[in-house]
Amino acid sequence: MPQGGAVPDFMENNVPILRGVSETLLIPLAARALMAQRDPVNFVDPLSTEFLQMAGKEPSRFEIDRWNMAGACARTTILDREVGKELKEHQKTVVVNLGAGLCSRYWRLGTPIGVRWIDVDLPDVIELKRQLVGACQEKKIIAQGGWSSIAADITNSDWLSEIRRADDEGMIIIAEGLLMYLPEVEVRELLDRLVARYPGGKMYLETWSPFVSRVWGHLSRRIRKTGTRVRWGLQRPTTLTNWNSRIQVLNSWSPADINPQEWGLLQFAPTLRRSLMKIIELQFAE
Repeated sequence: MPQGGAVPDFMENNVPILRGVSETLLIPLAARALMAQRDPVNFVDPLSTEFLQMAGKEPSRFEIDRWNMAGACARTTILDREVGKELKEHQKTVVVNLGAGLCSRYWRLGTPIGVRWIDVDLPDVIELKRQLVGACQEKKIIAQGGWSSIAADITNSDWLSEIRRADDEGMIIIAEGLLMYLPEVEVRELLDRLVARYPGGKMYLETWSPFVSRVWGHLSRRIRKTGTRVRWGLQRPTTLTNWNSRIQVLNSWSPADINPQEWGLLQFAPTLRRSLMKIIELQFAE
């Protein structure tokens, strides 16, 4: 936060102004805050709750968008589990969180010393997040530790030069709630750059099926209101290997297997439900 108690331009009475901030930022934030309220033993995330409180937002107002909320909670559960396991085994690791939004995973996982965590997002999002994190530091809710951020458009390759990895450091890249909003050509270009830049690295990415990509902007009231377009869908994870032979698919998980009762009528159609979205684990060959 600015010295001397100054209030940033986007804050009024110490409350961040989130009007105009994309609902694609607020929906997963609200989903995590609700998870923390409902299951405080198994899901501890004080930052998501604090961010919403500072913004004067009530998480229950987002519950009407049931599938979006269910998907955000489920992917969070899977990514927390898998990234957390990796960091326990390989503590000297660089984590790059693409399209990070207001994600608080670095603090939620109790990230070990030795991990360098870098959130990457557009400049206005990163500026907002830095201010929110700074406010939480001042309130002694968190310490910054190994967290940092880069303000950049991920479709521009310039930001890659800002992230250096030592020979003995691992690399994990996360793309959560991001790639479906890019055209396929930009997804392919991004993956090619990452493979070339970080051989031996791992990537966890969220994908939606082509069916979801076609209809979600119409079904989701909140996404429809923003005018955000869903541009890319993936039918089979092996398609990524066909794009680039140095991409190896290690695992995939269906978020819809997490708490299927939260998916409304889709709980009775497991095959369809599981086909809608996936979390995929990739390895980049040396």
